[in-house]
Amino acid sequence: MPMLRVVSALALVCACASSSATVVRPSASPTSAAELPGAWERLSRALPGTWTATTGSGKELRVVYKLISNGSALVEAWGAGSDRETQTVFHPDHAGIMLTHYCAQGNQPRLVATAADATTYSFAWRDVTNKQPDQAMMIARRLVLDGDASHLDETETYRGSDGRDEVTTYHFVRAP
Repeated sequence: MPMLRVVSALALVCACASSSATVVRPSASPTSAAELPGAWERLSRALPGTWTATTGSGKELRVVYKLISNGSALVEAWGAGSDRETQTVFHPDHAGIMLTHYCAQGNQPRLVATAADATTYSFAWRDVTNKQPDQAMMIARRLVLDGDASHLDETETYRGSDGRDEVTTYHFVRAP
């Protein structure tokens, strides 16, 4: 995968700033969120609360979704209290939805919603900040809720530094 070097105008002016940044662009990535009227309202009503899943090794995963900032952002927290805690912040982008994933690796991929209906939300990679050449990054995400929002299938696609994709699906149930 080719790496592009982008020189920041600010870096040229400020001697203390970094003179370049590495930008990684997977092919066919959207540049802006799709127009998805009503998608943010549906997602922000369906997800808040605690969800649990059991991995293939029998380990329980807990994910908490919480609305913040007067309902304008939805924070997802995985592994709360651990040194590998991650957060993803979903937010409306006009009639679309974006997310920023604050990865435990230290990079922050941003994805945009490319499709949404009453139960399914698909996100595709837009860009990433702070990615090191040896790190993987999230490039796609899909959330599928059942009709009564008691079950959530969450599929993540990560692209490794070798260019290969790894897809993982988690099957969550809403915690009582």
